Amino acid sequence: MISMHAAAATMTLALAASSPRPQQAASVPTIQQNPDPALKYSKIRAARLSEVKGDVALDRDAGTGFEVAFANLPITEHSRLQTGMGRAEVEFEDNSTVRLAPFTLAEFSRLQLLPSGGKASTVTVLKGTAYVSLIPSYVVNTKGNDFQLTFGEQTLHLEPSAHIRLQLGETQAQLAVLDGAGQLEGPLGAGRLTHKKTFTFNLGSAAEPVIARHVRTAPLDKWDRSSADVHIRNASIGSLPNLGGKGNKKPASSGMPHDIFR
Repeated sequence: MISMHAAAATMTLALAASSPRPQQAASVPTIQQNPDPALKYSKIRAARLSEVKGDVALDRDAGTGFEVAFANLPITEHSRLQTGMGRAEVEFEDNSTVRLAPFTLAEFSRLQLLPSGGKASTVTVLKGTAYVSLIPSYVVNTKGNDFQLTFGEQTLHLEPSAHIRLQLGETQAQLAVLDGAGQLEGPLGAGRLTHKKTFTFNLGSAAEPVIARHVRTAPLDKWDRSSADVHIRNASIGSLPNLGGKGNKKPASSGMPHDIFR
């Protein structure tokens, strides 16, 4: 016969076994502190001030304002380049170039290395005349690069081989597509710009640009074309493996019509 104490102990053990166990706290997933590296952009890029003639000044965005510029200075993101009675040329890694005519102000708003390895460049023209010539993709592999030219409220995405001249005044901008093509974005939407046409923008209104199916010559076109051709030749030579890479330097400029800066 089982004693009452033994029966009570047996019942206590049975109740303990049948009672639910306390729940364990759910594990909290660790929050990833670092974003996806593919979303990061590197700004360790610099173009080169490859030519300086006459009165040229550079603001390096270092708090010191404009300083006298000279050839081979690095052009970093947010630098501003200004010409007085002078002219300047900026060369990018692939030999694409931007040339500033006298009395021109431009900012290098974006110089970034993309996660894909491509290069992103944005040049903002604030006044004056600027030329942009991009190296053809059959000369240098520029896949993944993004080159933008901005003026007023307009953004022009230039394609490889594009060559343009922008004349920006206080109330009007005239964009001549000398070669190649580009995609324009602005208040009126997007549109494609093709070569051998001139687009005139009224900066004070949202009207569509006036399109002329020709390009008139300008006094500095000869200087621009000569310099652009030199860079294409340099890029072509540099792309040949048996010639030691891209160590070729640009020869002295052939000058421009009535070149007073020599």
